[in-house]
Amino acid sequence: MNFLVVGTVRNCEKNIFKTIKCIDKGLNFANKLEYFFVESDSDDQTLKSLDKLSKKKNNFKFMSFGSLRTNIPLRTERLAICRNRCLEYLRSKENSWAEYLIVVDAFLLYHLS
Repeated sequence: MNFLVVGTVRNCEKNIFKTIKCIDKGLNFANKLEYFFVESDSDDQTLKSLDKLSKKKNNFKFMSFGSLRTNIPLRTERLAICRNRCLEYLRSKENSWAEYLIVVDAFLLYHLS
């Protein structure tokens, strides 16, 4: 079973490592597991945490839109842009291996931790 885990993240520096560790543990039976997260508008050290994860784990990728808030004040519109990027990533030829998609609401995990 091959899983692609995608999600949007913002201000998750404190819990992103625990979140990924939890997902890794829950999907330890997977033949292949990869991550792709899209970040925007963080005002903590989220980007450093994501970069650290991507260097530590060869199956972890991310991209950042930087600050969308300036030009796109509505949070729902910013989320739509980030989520659409996750869909584009899923649909790319390099991910034709993925059998299952898991969408992670990292914002929710941040508040539950």
